[in-house]
Order: sequence, then structure tokens, then C-alpha cells
Amino acid sequence: MTKRDVKNYLFVGLDFIFDKNDTPWFIEANFAPHGLAKYMKKIDDKIITKLINLLKKNGKNICYIMGKYRKESSDNCRWFYNFLKRRLDISLCYIEDNLHRKKSLIAENGEKIIPDTVFSYDTIIIPDSIFNSFGDKFVNKPNVKKIVRNKLLLYNLIKSKVRVPKTFLVKSEHDVKNIIKRHGLENGFVIKPLTGSLGRNVHVFSSNRYIPKIKKKMIMQERIVTKKIKDKFWDVRVYVIDGKYAGSVVRLSDKKVTNFSKGAKPEKLPKRLESKLIKLSQKVVMSIDKESEKIK
Repeated sequence: MTKRDVKNYLFVGLDFIFDKNDTPWFIEANFAPHGLAKYMKKIDDKIITKLINLLKKNGKNICYIMGKYRKESSDNCRWFYNFLKRRLDISLCYIEDNLHRKKSLIAENGEKIIPDTVFSYDTIIIPDSIFNSFGDKFVNKPNVKKIVRNKLLLYNLIKSKVRVPKTFLVKSEHDVKNIIKRHGLENGFVIKPLTGSLGRNVHVFSSNRYIPKIKKKMIMQERIVTKKIKDKFWDVRVYVIDGKYAGSVVRLSDKKVTNFSKGAKPEKLPKRLESKLIKLSQKVVMSIDKESEKIK
């Protein structure tokens, strides 16, 4: 895969889990992958350099856009802006100040900018009005979000290309019971939202004996059991930047849900496992990118 092959999905975080036979299984794709600056720089600072080169690729006018008042994400987003600001010339723009702008963005300091690149660390909250005006300038184009945010659509898209845990849409406890009856799931199962991020409302059950209450459409997956590292649960975050594998990090946790936002700690991925993810991750990105071309 060359850089020219990928047009829409340029800053990518993919999550994989290895089973007890060291076989990788695809878990998740992220539209705005977090964890890069706070955790990856401890493992491999070259990944951050690759992101910065991507941001500079189309020109010098780089805008970092975020919500001004969304407390849940604003501290983290501003932290990452300050982190990038120390490494390149980048302007901070607030969503609230740019809702109705068509050709230029207004920066925090009042400067008008015609952007070459627009980057967001919390792209989920970008309103359609901004995407409609500047979508082609975003590092990850808005059509990709429609794929990666819908987990069922995503799994169905790539399951013929990579290993994906058995995945089902459930609407009730009755659905859960029927799936267990048909498929066994002796190692347990995972319940997660149809859309979501940061490990919110993800629950891992170690056996099939407990039936959780289901009040809305959810994703149910077979649980992939790993060999613990240092007696901890773990999975792997892979970064693909501009169509190329950029690096990986193990997310190590006392909890079964291993997101950094849930307290996981970074650790280097052994080379023997990393080698299994390079072509695999690029294949996933290529599949998503091609599918996104069909979405207007």
C-alpha cells in the first residue's frame, strides 16, 4: 500500500487483541484516536513525528478545532493542542466561533485563517455545518465517521479480511440467551454500545452464565481470552498514519476493559507480535477507506 492509496482515513487508531495462540483479532477502529501524546511518546516518539509530518503535508495553515465548553473533552483536547503547539505552527479554533463560516476559520486570537488542514482530537462532536464547509480539509474525512462509528457496519465490512470475534446485534436479554444457546460462548462475551468510544458502557463477562439487562440496541461479541502479561489484561492499540503502519502500544490493565481512559498503562509490544499487525492493520485501513469513497 502506498500513501496515494488512502484518501480519507489518515490518522488511525486500531485495536487488536491476541488470543492464547498469539493470533490477532480485530476489536475496534477509532475516528479520533486518543492516547498518542500522553502514552505513545513514552514508547515511540517517532509516531508523533509522523503525525506532525501529516499535518504539515498540505500547507502551513493548520487549524486545531475543538469545543470551547464541552468539559468532558476540553481539558484533554487543549492539552494535546499545547503539546502540538510546541512542535509546529498550529492555530486553535473553537467550534462555537465557526459554526456558520464557509471559506475561512476564526482562530482563538481573532485571526482569520484559510485552512490547508483541519485537525480535531474529538471529531465526534464536529457539527455538520463545519464538516460541510471544511470536510475536505479534515485529516479524517467525515464520510469515514459513518463507518467506524457504527460497529456492526464496521465488523461486517472487514470480517472477510481479518479475524473478528463473532458479533451479534442484541435488543433484549432474550436475544442474549438465544445467542448463548446457539453459539455456546464458553469463554464469556462482551457487551458494548453500537456506537461509542473511550470504553464507555463496555462490559466483559468471563462466562455465559450471567445475562445482563439490555435496554437498547447493543453489540454482543464472543470474548477472546489472552495470555496475561504481568498478571494483567491487555490489548494493542495500533497507529496507522497516512496509510502506513506507524507503531503499536500494549494497553495493560487490572481491568478487563483496557482503554487508556479506564486507567490502562502503556508497554512496548514484543516484535514477534508487532510483525503480525503491520500488514493486517494496513489492510483494515484500506478497506475502510475504500468503503468511505462510496459515501457522499
